[in-house]
Amino acid sequence: MPDPSEWTEWQHSRLLTLWQEGLSSRLIGEQIGKSKNSVVSKVHRLGLAGRPSPILRGVERKKRQYVKRAPRIKLPDLSEVKPLPVEIVQAVVVKPAPIPVRPIWIGPIRECCWPLGDPRTKDFRFCEAATRPGKHYCATHWRVAYQPVSEFA
Repeated sequence: MPDPSEWTEWQHSRLLTLWQEGLSSRLIGEQIGKSKNSVVSKVHRLGLAGRPSPILRGVERKKRQYVKRAPRIKLPDLSEVKPLPVEIVQAVVVKPAPIPVRPIWIGPIRECCWPLGDPRTKDFRFCEAATRPGKHYCATHWRVAYQPVSEFA
């Protein structure tokens, strides 16, 4: 049985004839029993003249229009720039060491932390009523902050 990748003499001569007539590689492949890619590869190996894309046939090709670039900016020569005095450079470069921040332990909260008023005014304060151990709010504000789920539904 012959190898399907082999080209017979008839397929080869028919390819050359149909290519000269201007048929597409798909149509040539259908007529000689080969795939389009096989025809294209054979044409390439034989060095036959290529054709323009079938998509662009009949369409007038437009010249490319290039966008004009912005003009180049000429930077000043660094030899013309005078260096800054050492005092100014040191003042800018040397930064004071940051002050270390230590956390301050306040202890257990014994007063209500419920905010009262607008924080942007001078009248702003916290409730400061007595709380139960381990709680942040007094009994009144505790009931407001932690309402049962059933009341929302």
